[in-house]
Amino acid sequence: MIIGIDKMLSCMVEKVGVDLQTAVDFVTINPAKNLGINKTKGSIALGKDADFTVIDPNFDIYMTVRAGKVIYRKQV
Repeated sequence: MIIGIDKMLSCMVEKVGVDLQTAVDFVTINPAKNLGINKTKGSIALGKDADFTVIDPNFDIYMTVRAGKVIYRKQV
C-alpha cells in the first residue's frame, strides 16, 4: 500500500498530534538525509531541484511542482 504525502501529513498532525513543521520534516528532509540525496532534495533552497507539493489547510494537494514546472494543479 502506498500512502500519499497528503494522507501522511494529515495522519501525523490530526491523529498523532505532531506539529506541522515536524510532520513536514518527516516526509521531506529526513528521508532525503537518510537516502543521501539532501543536497538536491528534501527542502527548498537555491540550487536544489525545485520539487515540491503545495497543500491546503485540509491537507488536500493543491499543486505539485517538479524541476520548477507545475505538473499538477487542483481544479477549483
